[in-house]
Amino acid sequence: YMLRNTDSSYVRSLSPSPAYLSKLGGLRDHKPDAKTVVSVGMAGGEDLCALSRLYGDKIRLIGLDVSPIAIELARSATIAAGIDAEFIESDATNINLPEASVDGFVLSAVLHEIYSYADDGKAAFVKTIEETLSKLSENGCLFISDFAAPRIVGPVSVTPKTAYAASFIKYFTQSFRQFHSGYR
Repeated sequence: YMLRNTDSSYVRSLSPSPAYLSKLGGLRDHKPDAKTVVSVGMAGGEDLCALSRLYGDKIRLIGLDVSPIAIELARSATIAAGIDAEFIESDATNINLPEASVDGFVLSAVLHEIYSYADDGKAAFVKTIEETLSKLSENGCLFISDFAAPRIVGPVSVTPKTAYAASFIKYFTQSFRQFHSGYR
């Protein structure tokens, strides 16, 4: 659904905001000579596009995601933007890269997903941090940007305003993510 219904204007619009570039700039400031940076849970490739703007073409960019759909979206985005990137389909608790081989990891809005959708969220969260730290090179940088979900008591209801939104919500809840039984 997402690949069929994502037009090229979306791919071209993946331009990171100045505020986000400034935050990610901390990674570049800490590790200006980085050779390899991995975006974990890179979804549509936004972080890869931002990292390319910060580092130029002198860096090996790797996007890692559990979703083959996200990988295809990110691949399309990076190709359209002229960015050379590699992709790994894997979950974040078992990253198939050599120990101490990555200069920077970006975990942007992914840790809450790992926690929420794993059978044992706390264990998966901890394993993800351990896994990324084991892959970091000496003086490497782990960039984490995330948020906490609000504490909601009771079922959550979504009322789409358009047929397009309704079709996306149906796809998202039935095909892309599995929600708790309280979701309707």
